[in-house]
Amino acid sequence: MKKTVAAAAIGAASAIPAQAETIEIRANGSTPAVIGRADNFTGQAVISPLYPPTDITRATTGLVNFAPGARTVWHTHPAG
Repeated sequence: MKKTVAAAAIGAASAIPAQAETIEIRANGSTPAVIGRADNFTGQAVISPLYPPTDITRATTGLVNFAPGARTVWHTHPAG
């Protein structure tokens, strides 16, 4: 049974679409974190960038860590 599952997983992995994106690996901490702007957050929020914008996404992605009591202020993003 385990061999069948493994073979199915390998077969599925080899069926990658031609338009699939590549993977970029970055060292942890290679992109510095920034303090969130006061017009987007109340209290202290630290944003650690994860992905830069691309032609497809047109937006960055980040991990936000909130200090106790900090909140996101209602805001919009230019790319939607």
